[in-house]
Amino acid sequence: MKINEITAFGADPEDKEFFEELWTDCQPYLKDIDYKPTEFPLYRGMTGEPSQLGGIKRVRLDNRRPKDTTPKDHAELNDYFQKNYRHPYRNGLFATSVKGIAGAYGSAQAIFPVGAYECIWSPDITDLYSHIIDYTDFAYENWNEYRGYLGLDQDDFWDKVEKGQITAVNVLRFREDYHDAGYIQGKIKAGIHSNNEIMIWCESYYYIPPDGLMPLHSFINKKLSES
Repeated sequence: MKINEITAFGADPEDKEFFEELWTDCQPYLKDIDYKPTEFPLYRGMTGEPSQLGGIKRVRLDNRRPKDTTPKDHAELNDYFQKNYRHPYRNGLFATSVKGIAGAYGSAQAIFPVGAYECIWSPDITDLYSHIIDYTDFAYENWNEYRGYLGLDQDDFWDKVEKGQITAVNVLRFREDYHDAGYIQGKIKAGIHSNNEIMIWCESYYYIPPDGLMPLHSFINKKLSES
């Protein structure tokens, strides 16, 4: 199937041709969730006006511009993930199994990575932005143990906080080391059941509105019974 440079393929989610293409193009992911899209749903909040008939989109892996994260934090986090988890995941696709959380970022759509994909998720971090990138709030809530971790006295610690010298990567390393909150690679079903943010590295993905999950589930069951 050819994908246009900007977007998009649109079709009725109950259309057999659409599901046939999703079935073919998303086999690695469907296999990883045991072909059970209703038991292991994955959502993304999409801005603009995504087609309510479903579609397919490319992921901007090399030039994503963060909406809320500073360019400095974005670059440092990407460098950290590249070195430790193979990809600059802040340029990738963000998803969650909680439809309400996805809906806070736009229209919640069920998504399906196309072809080979990789993912990471943390059993401790619900959302990287709120837990890590907004690190000033984190520093105020965890200042004593965090100060000790950095080897700073109280005055030096707060001086660095006020000057913005404690970065998102500092906080991420602290959480991974001190709280054993490292990221897990793969194991997408466990990631979905964690209800935490999942970062996905893929070139494109299908999306359908949530009410298309049951028709897709029925379609998949039929395909499996025929094989």
